[in-house]
Amino acid sequence: MKKILILIFYIVLNNCAGYEPILNSKNVNFYIGKIVNKDNAHITKKIITRLKPYQIAKGDLKIDLEIESNVNDRIVSKDSKGAAKILEKSIEVKITSKKNNDINQLVYLETFSFNIQSNKFELNQYKKNIENTLVDRILQQLIIDLR
Repeated sequence: MKKILILIFYIVLNNCAGYEPILNSKNVNFYIGKIVNKDNAHITKKIITRLKPYQIAKGDLKIDLEIESNVNDRIVSKDSKGAAKILEKSIEVKITSKKNNDINQLVYLETFSFNIQSNKFELNQYKKNIENTLVDRILQQLIIDLR
């Protein structure tokens, strides 16, 4: 019984040896040449700064991007006094990618609903955290689609 457990333990450890993250910028076969900010929004600026590791020429395929973003805060629910109770933050990013002579239009939409907090400072910090999380999700999808 002890030998079987050791064998299973060894097999499990041996299978985990080749782990590599999917979104590693070292193992990509493309690089981003030029990024155009169409709307000069802060979300677009965040995306551009987070795409900096992919602008180093490592692969054969050059991709140019045009990015446009839109942020919406929508009231989902109100209390009995008419004050907002639940908000929904949505970020829509439209990206036009140009590879060689191919032009692709990519659209990403991420939403998140949350309760309103009474402390305005904590609410603004929470909104910033949500925004960063949604931008990270969009970037993950973008990198996967560009590969």
